[in-house]
Amino acid sequence: MIHSVNITNFMAISSLENKEISPITILIGKNDTCKTAVLKLLYSVVKSLEIYSIQNEKEDTETLTQTIRNKIISVFSPNDNKIYSLINNNTDKCSITLEVEDIKQNKYRQSIVFHDVFNSSTNLHIESNVHYVPKNTLNSIFIPAKEVLTAFNDIQIMREQFFGKGFDDTYLDLINMLKIPTRLEGIDSSFLSITDDLSALLQGEIVQTTEAKDFFVFRRKGIKHDIRQTAEGIKKIGVLDTLIRNGRLRKGTILFIDEPENNLHPSAIRALVNMLMELSRQGVQIFISTHNYFVLKQFAVCAKRDKTDVVTWNMERDENDSVVATFSSMKDGILPDNDIVNESLSMFDDELQVMYSE
Repeated sequence: MIHSVNITNFMAISSLENKEISPITILIGKNDTCKTAVLKLLYSVVKSLEIYSIQNEKEDTETLTQTIRNKIISVFSPNDNKIYSLINNNTDKCSITLEVEDIKQNKYRQSIVFHDVFNSSTNLHIESNVHYVPKNTLNSIFIPAKEVLTAFNDIQIMREQFFGKGFDDTYLDLINMLKIPTRLEGIDSSFLSITDDLSALLQGEIVQTTEAKDFFVFRRKGIKHDIRQTAEGIKKIGVLDTLIRNGRLRKGTILFIDEPENNLHPSAIRALVNMLMELSRQGVQIFISTHNYFVLKQFAVCAKRDKTDVVTWNMERDENDSVVATFSSMKDGILPDNDIVNESLSMFDDELQVMYSE
């Protein structure tokens, strides 16, 4: 789990610090306020530690440095792989510090500092107490805003033939996890019950197959349907279902979801939020970004109902055009003051004005 985060001068962010991160964090704000960038940054660092735990079973901070560098480049795809382009334009240095705890309660403090050197290259400096990470103790998943099942094969081809251009590592990592065969053995029963709810929501299920050129088909009432002709909302929920059934989404997972509401009916959004709350109860830490009122309102209702702390990070531009964040708890079921709610109220005011102007 991520316990704390401190980000300074990363892209448009001047400062973001949260010393006590909740089980569920929701990033809100207008377009171009670095919501997705924050999700990607947190994912990059945690995934680097996860990769390091698999690749290295001895102390090797140099390898960890390279792993972090490669992951940040592969996730953000800066021009010519120049990391310094991710530094805030008003400075020549940015820093990121995370405190992470793995499933065995080992704690890691990972600090990263980018230095812009002569505007031509970057010295990536790593400060860390991380010397060894036990294998299989960290697990992170990033689900991008665009669904991946239709472009499953295309993502792999683009990365292999065009040297990583077109789809960043959030897509590649996800399809590699989705390739893992599903199973019933070894999956916690509480997680399997969530897949039952997902199947009910889908009125069918996304299943892996070797019979078609695509890796997946949608099966409904015993009939298999081409994944390319399946609704995008169904495919997006099917990703969660597959990750549970192949054991990748499990207790201790840190789950990042960018705009989960995309292509979903409001009733499906509410059902999905309830399932995410259940995943949180089963030990999954969740970070999401959203522009959607239904997502925000349903989380507020669930937080009060379940007496669970769901915290929003409201990302806004200040007078200097830098992005800053304010934090609000929805444990009492109260929505924070933010542009999503304000725009809903503004639209209601417009409706009243039109109705009573006649």
